[in-house]
Amino acid sequence: MVHGRSVTAAQYVDIGQACVGCHACEAACPQNAIAMAADSTGFLYPAVDLERCTECGLCRRVCPVLTPPSRNPYPKAYACVARDDALRHSSSSGGVFGLLGWRVIEAGGAVFGVALDDSLEAVHVRADAHAGLMQLQGSKYVQSRIGSTYAQARDILEAGRMVLFSGTPCQIAGFKSFLGRDHEGLLCIDIVCHGVPSPSVWRRYVQFQEERYGVRILEARFRNKTEGWRRGQDIELEFDNGAEYRETPARDPYMLAFLQDICLRPSCYACRFKGLERPSDITLADFWGIEHVAPQMDDDKGTSLVLVHSPAGSSAIDCLGQELGSVAVSINDAIERNPPAVRSAAPHSKTAAFYRNLDSMPFDGLVRKYCRPSLLRRVRGRVGRIVRQVVPRRAS
Repeated sequence: MVHGRSVTAAQYVDIGQACVGCHACEAACPQNAIAMAADSTGFLYPAVDLERCTECGLCRRVCPVLTPPSRNPYPKAYACVARDDALRHSSSSGGVFGLLGWRVIEAGGAVFGVALDDSLEAVHVRADAHAGLMQLQGSKYVQSRIGSTYAQARDILEAGRMVLFSGTPCQIAGFKSFLGRDHEGLLCIDIVCHGVPSPSVWRRYVQFQEERYGVRILEARFRNKTEGWRRGQDIELEFDNGAEYRETPARDPYMLAFLQDICLRPSCYACRFKGLERPSDITLADFWGIEHVAPQMDDDKGTSLVLVHSPAGSSAIDCLGQELGSVAVSINDAIERNPPAVRSAAPHSKTAAFYRNLDSMPFDGLVRKYCRPSLLRRVRGRVGRIVRQVVPRRAS
């Protein structure tokens, strides 16, 4: 909690909406003078307690916007799949993150990534055992709270143990800036990021669905692959009475708002951490277009695009051996149908109105008013109606 007179760190260091909310300044402050606080749109920004602040300047030095970490050179690109079908099924794409995490934990290390907590809030957490990896797998389309995980990871590294730290490109940049130097045993993995939606918008959606059906949501999954990887964009909610909701992105109001870019963090519209040269060791993504680039790797169970940026990343992939199927591809082929790797989302003209009405309108009505689906999405949405309703979960 920040006490006394405070200003946002964005004001303090004069970066405004370029702030990515990476938590590096909060984690690094020796006086605990910085705390993350939500603005009117729900995004977290650091607030500086001026009575505690000694003006040491460390927050400026670790800010990846003001002092970007060094980037690894042009990467090599691969199409990859885990040979374990169960692992692939539980992953958003090809299961590479799960394989890498398994190996790190097997070696006595720790894995950090995003999970949904009991309140369905996106938070960075630590897994020290294989059982903890499951909650870190799969996409989470909402900005996470880093908490104390930067410091936890640093302490583990300094104790001589391995660490796999995963996150968005800006979070990895913030973590590397916080560390300030290279550490042996560290593997950093980022993603091809479309942009991060507001936690307040996600929270409002959860509230809407719980009120709509009169039942509490126990679990949420943003990518359901039951009907195949290409159709595996459905969002799925599991309620505490055993019922499930599953819907296509074209018809689910949260996914529609996310994909139409109306609720992304302001910095996402001019992201400074996209591109092919990154501070991460490995970048992961769905390999959209794999049927054209390497059709032998396409069985509709999920194929990962893997960009390897560093010797540490190359070594980690090589160590997977026969557990991983991979084919080298050209960078141009890799990103042709993955434009978010290098291009930011375009600002939405109705974002301000969307947030003004977020708490005063039913969530589905709000999205219908400000996010009109394209004709193609409307047609696909009609097809998806057969799985839209909440249905009882089948007994196993």
